[in-house]
Amino acid sequence: GMHIYAGSVQDEEGKESGRPFNLDDSKLLGSVMQPTYGGWCTPTLHVRGKGAADTEEPFAKVEGPCFFGGWSEMCCEFRFF
Repeated sequence: GMHIYAGSVQDEEGKESGRPFNLDDSKLLGSVMQPTYGGWCTPTLHVRGKGAADTEEPFAKVEGPCFFGGWSEMCCEFRFF
């Protein structure tokens, strides 16, 4: 999973871009995690609040369209908003 922070996050000089390591915990909002098997055929992300364990019920769930990407566009038409 990954953590969600409020505001902008700056890269550290001399470190890999896009991977800041020393982040201010006071700006931590929560976390996002992909469930086991990623929601099967529907891409799914679970959103949890600050301090919530990975085993707790998420307060939000983000789901994408079923079977997107790859060759699926050759067989069917879809719009991902």
